[in-house]
Amino acid sequence: MNDNQHIDFEGLARFINGEVSGEEQQRWISWIQESDDNKKTYEQALKLLEPDPVVSEGQPSIPFDSRAAWTKVSRRILEDEKVIRPFPWMRYAAVISILAMLLSYWVFNQYFADITYSQSAGIATYILPDSSRVILNGKARITFDRDFNGTNRHIALDGQGYFDVSRDSTLQFQVETPRGLVEVLGTAFLVHETTDSMVVVVDRGLVEVSLKDNSGYARLEKNQAAVIRFTEASLREYELDNTNSLYWANKRLSYRQVNLSVVLNDLSEIFDIPISYNPAEISNCRITAVFLNQSLEEILENISLSLPVEYTIYNDRVEINSNGCPTF
Repeated sequence: MNDNQHIDFEGLARFINGEVSGEEQQRWISWIQESDDNKKTYEQALKLLEPDPVVSEGQPSIPFDSRAAWTKVSRRILEDEKVIRPFPWMRYAAVISILAMLLSYWVFNQYFADITYSQSAGIATYILPDSSRVILNGKARITFDRDFNGTNRHIALDGQGYFDVSRDSTLQFQVETPRGLVEVLGTAFLVHETTDSMVVVVDRGLVEVSLKDNSGYARLEKNQAAVIRFTEASLREYELDNTNSLYWANKRLSYRQVNLSVVLNDLSEIFDIPISYNPAEISNCRITAVFLNQSLEEILENISLSLPVEYTIYNDRVEINSNGCPTF
């Protein structure tokens, strides 16, 4: 009786209405208990054959018509059975198709898709396949293909990045931005592109900078920089006293006979803390020093050892006091 096409719906209707003998009643009970499908069919029929509301007193009742009930039940249940159900092989085919798509996606990303390094904020360091080091600042992003260090060392940059490039005389290292191109063999440099300009600062080695439309070109050495103005399609070179603007990447500050106020202003910006001092007190204070990977307190301590100044670090500010520096 499991197939709804062969159920005795007329008999089921009589059973529901209590018009069967004890033996037949037991048979239907056993049938209902045989399977969940049978129980579901019974519940459907029971719902369809709910008795009409109680008639008013004196109104003649309508006798139960088991054949009409059978027609009603069988039609509704068989209509439900007409819902198309997928064959087992269709399910297997769907699973195989999904697995094939997932495998294709994995193979593509594993062997063909470009590689992208990025972060939402802060500073992050990445080591490239050729052992070059890249430090990204802010929301910067680099992209390179999976054959990097095989047939090319080409990188696309969006934002600000510091590159410490491993030397390879056979493969030139290229950093491309939407409008500029930087080419090197082995060096360390900064590239920072914004919406209207691109800045290149050389920390070590030689760097070639050019506009992508070949309208400008520069060859830069250590402590040299170039600025490309997109609106003017111009490229300008200039000399740097130092590369302290790269501190966020190389953790190095270098000064040669500069006024102490220059150092204090740099420290305030780098460590994001106000530093107060009396310009008159330190007007004659000049310093020559290199600070490498040191904390704010370590730098101030070194300054106080070489100049007659005292410092106090608070949670939200730094105070510098001095009785002045001798003139020479």
